[in-house]
This record gives sequence, C-alpha cells and structure tokens, in this order.
Amino acid sequence: MPQTFIQDAAVSKRWADFITAYQKAYAVDRLPSPSSAAQSYDAMLLLAAAIEQAGLGASGEQVKQSLESLREPVAGVIATYRKPFTAENHEATSAAHVVFGVVKSGRVMFANDTDKLKVGQ
Repeated sequence: MPQTFIQDAAVSKRWADFITAYQKAYAVDRLPSPSSAAQSYDAMLLLAAAIEQAGLGASGEQVKQSLESLREPVAGVIATYRKPFTAENHEATSAAHVVFGVVKSGRVMFANDTDKLKVGQ
C-alpha cells in the first residue's frame, strides 16, 4: 500500500526523533496512523513558516500568499519542503514522497529496501 511515512526509526535521525517524540507525548509504542501523524506535523510546520513569513497579524489571504511563496525551506519529517505550494498547486506531497508498505506482524513495514533507502537520503 502507498505510504508517506512508516514507523521505522532506522530510516534517519529525523524519523527517529519524530517517532520518539510522538511515543513520549502520547505514551504509546505504536503510532496508530504514522503517515497521518507525520503529514499533519509537516503541515503545521509549513503553516507556521507561512505565518512567520506573513507576520503575526497577517490576514488569511496573506498567509495563503506566503504558503504559495515560501522563501525558506521547511525541514519536515517526510521531506524538506522547498516552495511546496504555488497558486495552482496546493498539494505539498509529491510522488517522490510515496513509498510502498506491507503489513507484517500487525505493523506496516517497508515493502522493499529500495523505498527504505529512498527516504533515508
């Protein structure tokens, strides 16, 4: 199945830090929906960057314009986003962020080593 994030701390320090922080914050071993958690976290980082760029008193339209023209890269869990949005495209997730997972022993694991290496870069 296609995934944007799989709970595997061995992928990278960024992934390991996110997994550890989530586990500590919610007192769980297994993230109930790892892709949802990572995508939501990244979305909030992007929104925070846009608000910072637009200024704290900015209107919704100004924040939207900032999202569509982010000047600085945003280091998320799934990716480092460089201008992820435009006026025509509001989907920050791309095909490059998608890997394939398979359920083994009740957990989603990488379906192949190629995908694991792809996200670990």
